[in-house]
Amino acid sequence: MHANGAKIRTSPTVPMRLMIFDGIAAVTALDPDDHSAGLVVHHSKAALTMAKALFERYWQDSTDPFAGELKSSKDLAPQEAELLNLLVQGATDEQAGRKLGVSLRTVRRMAAKLSEQAGASGRFELGVRAAQRG
Repeated sequence: MHANGAKIRTSPTVPMRLMIFDGIAAVTALDPDDHSAGLVVHHSKAALTMAKALFERYWQDSTDPFAGELKSSKDLAPQEAELLNLLVQGATDEQAGRKLGVSLRTVRRMAAKLSEQAGASGRFELGVRAAQRG
């Protein structure tokens, strides 16, 4: 999509998956916790107004993954920071995955990477080290 001129932004968390097409239709999951349950296409003015406002709010706080800004490998990506925050609060992998909009496998891969970066041998130690480092 980016190669064809689409503007793309990423956000570590969103309340639900949402697509808006040409300002005339908004598409959301039938069940935000089960994306395989189906989709709902909204055409009403009220639903579109709400969807556009939500979209604009998250667009302002999101980042352009193609901006070419290089970050230090020591810095956490926003999604990694959000995952760490969720895990420290006691969220399960499944809960974190739903909140971040990623698969269980992705959550586990990200958590393993964070543990390795922190030199932690497990989730508990990862939380302790994260708290120590602020």
